[in-house]
Amino acid sequence: MNVILVLMQSTLRLHAWLARAKRNKAPQGSLTWFDFCGDHQLHTITLNSYATNSGYGSLIGASVASDGSIFQTWASANISYTSPNFDCAALLDSINITLYLYRTAPDGSVIFVPFHTDTSPIPSNDPNQAVYRNPTCSQCLPIGETPAYQQFPYDITFRLVPDGRGGAFVPWWKALGAFASFEAHVSHVSPSGVTDLVLPLDYQNTVLASSDACPSPYFRPGLRCMADLRLVLAEDHPG
Repeated sequence: MNVILVLMQSTLRLHAWLARAKRNKAPQGSLTWFDFCGDHQLHTITLNSYATNSGYGSLIGASVASDGSIFQTWASANISYTSPNFDCAALLDSINITLYLYRTAPDGSVIFVPFHTDTSPIPSNDPNQAVYRNPTCSQCLPIGETPAYQQFPYDITFRLVPDGRGGAFVPWWKALGAFASFEAHVSHVSPSGVTDLVLPLDYQNTVLASSDACPSPYFRPGLRCMADLRLVLAEDHPG
């Protein structure tokens, strides 16, 4: 009974955390495009930011520190299609995707600390132009196209580890382009700054290429599903 009560309290707290994220105006992105075949005007709409903690595509949720602070990673995207194309859809002009550490303190105060930004498309094996549509208008014509052999940059973040001092260690992968081509990072993110470590490893590419990654919630970044290996991360308490 006590276990069920604790789980219910945790669930309610996470729902309250998500509500606070909206109320506290999390960093938002934007989509800008020029309508070459319609009203010939420049348009801009807001793109909602989103939680990014994932285990190979599955949401795994926030992390809770010993003082009750809740940590999550967050992302915002600014996308612009304003370059003329041979058809009605404009070409990708610029892109900016920023990752943040998001912390809700026990008193309800929130802080977003940016720790990584992607500003360029990455290589793709697709010879076709990728079509981008207005996410608020599914029946509308495409508003833009990404050049052939290019794709939006993306990153995969995993369960955070609070550092006990108001920050957290963020394990994440940076996509480099072709399938199974990731760069492994661990970033220490705190209100005072960001320290990033690139791990000289290729295990994540080997595991993904061999399709031997454990599914969420048992996913261990880059470790073979049946391997007898362990990752040990600990919280550093002040004093």
